[in-house]
Amino acid sequence: MLQDMYRLNQPKPDIRFNRNGIIYIIDQAAQRMNIGPLSRVSFYVDQEQNLFIRPDTDGLRPIISRGKKTLRIYSKQVTDAVLSLPDLPQGLEQASFRIGTSDDGINYPVITRRLL
Repeated sequence: MLQDMYRLNQPKPDIRFNRNGIIYIIDQAAQRMNIGPLSRVSFYVDQEQNLFIRPDTDGLRPIISRGKKTLRIYSKQVTDAVLSLPDLPQGLEQASFRIGTSDDGINYPVITRRLL
């Protein structure tokens, strides 16, 4: 019976990639991953083109957006790579996703595919 059901309301995304190079991570997702303005993060893609985010001492440093509860990261290289993933339609100016739970406590999957 659950296979025949689908969600009518869309969940709020945890991370947003903009074509101009700005990446936003909402506060709840950042807390789940134990990252803050003093930590650093990196983005990884595996052989199946799955996207992951993880805390990394050599990664990008986020800053807190003033007046908002989001972390902001700037990386044009990362946003161009993410927006060219095969799961996404070409020509998008921005894309928003959910961040999944980590199996190993380090790598957090960014859910770029629709779950059917």
